[in-house]
Amino acid sequence: MKDGNPGRVDAGDRNSLARALVHDLRNAVAPIRNAVQLLRFRGGADADLASITDILDRQVKEIVRILDGLANDDRPGSGGLGSAANRNAHPAPSSATVRVARNILIVDDNAALLASLSAVLRDAGHEVKTAADGGEALALVQSWKPDFVLLDAQMPRMNGFEVAKQLRTLFPQSAMKLVLMSGSPPDETTLRGAERAGFDHYIDKIHDFTAFEKLLRDA
Repeated sequence: MKDGNPGRVDAGDRNSLARALVHDLRNAVAPIRNAVQLLRFRGGADADLASITDILDRQVKEIVRILDGLANDDRPGSGGLGSAANRNAHPAPSSATVRVARNILIVDDNAALLASLSAVLRDAGHEVKTAADGGEALALVQSWKPDFVLLDAQMPRMNGFEVAKQLRTLFPQSAMKLVLMSGSPPDETTLRGAERAGFDHYIDKIHDFTAFEKLLRDA
């Protein structure tokens, strides 16, 4: 606000509101993207279902394109944190892909994201558990040591960076990979902060699942 006028919003305020709105909308779209991937896994040879899935996928991509255009996002380049799963292209998984089963903990306060992403990963053959906040995640890893922990960047009480710092004091990189999940492509400052917190990789919540599977297989 400027000049004490409650009805006036300056450019900085508008940009902040726009970024917050885009972030929230991308978080809302992410479970839809996961549901589309689940349809791909379960549709098999059903041509009608495959056609519907392709339509949904194209529309999700278009929504994301519009949102990213509104936010004027510049996606970070490679380097630093692994970012193979950042792109929005979403091809169907190849049946020839060799999958490695992983123990994966997903930590996010978005119930729809937890349900949809965990379903996709379980269908891909992984063992998955979920936590709705950082405290729950820290308690869970004491009894169940996952190979990967996917941490939401923004959570109440304890954000993903704080959880990562505590996890990294307990488990070295060789024992547990930490993956930052964000509803918006982060800037270079955020990625550097993520590295300092102990993260190994970053993924956009609206991810390319094939690249995500490669990260889980090769890391």
